[in-house]
Amino acid sequence: KDTDIRMIRGKVGEISEDPDTKNINIRVYSSLTDEIIKIDADLVILSSAALPSKGTDQIAKVLNLDTNIYGFLTESHFGLMPQETKTKGIFIAGFAQGPKNIAYSVSQARAAASKVAELTAPGEVEIELITADVFSEYCISCRRCEKVCPKNAITIDKDIGAVVDTINCDG
Repeated sequence: KDTDIRMIRGKVGEISEDPDTKNINIRVYSSLTDEIIKIDADLVILSSAALPSKGTDQIAKVLNLDTNIYGFLTESHFGLMPQETKTKGIFIAGFAQGPKNIAYSVSQARAAASKVAELTAPGEVEIELITADVFSEYCISCRRCEKVCPKNAITIDKDIGAVVDTINCDG
């Protein structure tokens, strides 16, 4: 018997059963061809969703890391800094960023390890101490700076207004 096995990377839109043939009618969006495909099949196998590890959201909160809409950790800049996060000294690789194959995960891990080696190499490491400065006399505790700070390094003190966390702030 001839087999017609099709693997499609995309999102399933609709699945229904033909009452006469008992075949499965499926509509799927193919992310590779950017089109909707209609298939009449006798069997459909859907792969399970990949989810972030339990506790990723808590780690992201404690370490001030960003996550995407699926809960995976995100890098500072996709093309320029693929392993770096907005928190200095914390690097991500592999499945922490989302589903990927082993070869790519290993490649990312090597890049992240290289970044760590740069920071821990013998000798002196120069750290630039640029931080935000708050003009207390103008601060009205509106919380705007607290909301827009990408490092979450600003908090509002009820008595003195905006306070900058100089450890997390990098300008």
